[in-house]
Amino acid sequence: MNPKAEQFYRRYLQAQTESQRLLCLYNAFFVLYGKDAFSKMASLSGFSTDILHKAVETCQEDFEGERTVLPNTAIVRIKEFLESL
Repeated sequence: MNPKAEQFYRRYLQAQTESQRLLCLYNAFFVLYGKDAFSKMASLSGFSTDILHKAVETCQEDFEGERTVLPNTAIVRIKEFLESL
């Protein structure tokens, strides 16, 4: 795995909340796939790129509005893919 992506994965393992975990996974995917990060995550999680984008936006501390939260099972699928690299 790319060393920078691996660093974000390690942060995922230390994260305290689901929001922090998702943001770490997104960052790892962005390092690996660039603009295609949401597409790759969507194919693994079963959610649309739009839903994933909203969920990642929700992770930002200053986010205001209706929150979009992914179920833990989707986050685990994304994590397992990174572990397989």
